Amino acid sequence: HQRPRLAEAALSGLRGRPINMTTNNLHIDSQRAARGLPGAAIQAKGATLPLPSLMPELPEVEHLRRTIEPRLLGRTVTRIEVRRADVCEVWRASAHGADAAPSATRGLSSARQGLQRLEPDSATLHAALLLGHTFTGTQRRGKELALVAAFAGCARVLCVHLGMTGQLRWHATPPTFAPKAHVHVLWELDGGERVPAAGSKIPGGFMTFADPRRFGGLACLDSAGDLAHRWRAMGLDALTSPPDDLAAALVAELGRANRAVKAALLDQRVVAGVGNIYADEALFAARILPRKLARRLSPDRVRLLATHLRAILIRAVEAGGSTLRDYVNAEGDRGQAQTLHQVYGRGGLPCVACGLSLQAAQIAQRTTVWCRACQRDRRDRRDRRDWT
Repeated sequence: HQRPRLAEAALSGLRGRPINMTTNNLHIDSQRAARGLPGAAIQAKGATLPLPSLMPELPEVEHLRRTIEPRLLGRTVTRIEVRRADVCEVWRASAHGADAAPSATRGLSSARQGLQRLEPDSATLHAALLLGHTFTGTQRRGKELALVAAFAGCARVLCVHLGMTGQLRWHATPPTFAPKAHVHVLWELDGGERVPAAGSKIPGGFMTFADPRRFGGLACLDSAGDLAHRWRAMGLDALTSPPDDLAAALVAELGRANRAVKAALLDQRVVAGVGNIYADEALFAARILPRKLARRLSPDRVRLLATHLRAILIRAVEAGGSTLRDYVNAEGDRGQAQTLHQVYGRGGLPCVACGLSLQAAQIAQRTTVWCRACQRDRRDRRDRRDWT
């Protein structure tokens, strides 16, 4: 008789409404659920099932980059419709930006990286959003996508941060929007210089940025140098960095980290692009206890972790990323990498390797899942104080 109430409670949490309910069969972390944060946990019949993580990670952003780039290259923006300007930020190098040291804080905002934010008028905002510019390429660092375009020999960059619910979509025909579609910016593009064999011009298209919860956004930069300033506090990219360099960086960073290895992996200054999903998956593949102190890992185990991390990210990109709720690629297709998850989101369910129930707890304010048998550590008791 409680099932309808419990289902409504879970849905209310996803809508951002507070919940305060505990029964013998169910517990919901109402504060995290109400804030829409990953880590709100449901415990039902002994199982701990994290609510879907809403933050796309490196594989999702990389797959988005690969699907949007072919649509953009060579096309010129002919019209922009800004439906909500507060998701757009315009940044310019400050007077001492070139000499500013990278931020030592966890945040990666442009303000901390030698850039200052402007308050643009409509014309300046449209130019910053690449009106009249021709797309020349795309880049990605960690979880952030950058679209590069040129006009009169000058390059500008549009950074796209998906946040929790952001979507960057391509449309071959003029899109129509439902009243609650939350589409904030629309770009109309021409057909570019590409001409098919028949001699007819390739039709143009449309790109849209939507973000219902507005934890993401667009950052407009004047140059590739400004992009380097924005990204320089990040660690090596977990996917594109040479494997030996990635392993060496992890050995150096984890070797001096006096915190849980899971917490260190989530720090974008250590390695860029790893979030809750793929940290759990990599640690399981390497058979490392997530709460183990990072500095207690031997260099060989860290190198093993780097190998598994890279392999898991490659497979996830090839599978289109993980769609747990809102993520889709530029064509609107959902990812399938969630079908490959070994531990993430499976707390309380049988381990795929040994059959024991998977454990779940909060580490670094994220719900973390592991197998107490496959990821056993003889120093477990000593590490229990270092969960966060």
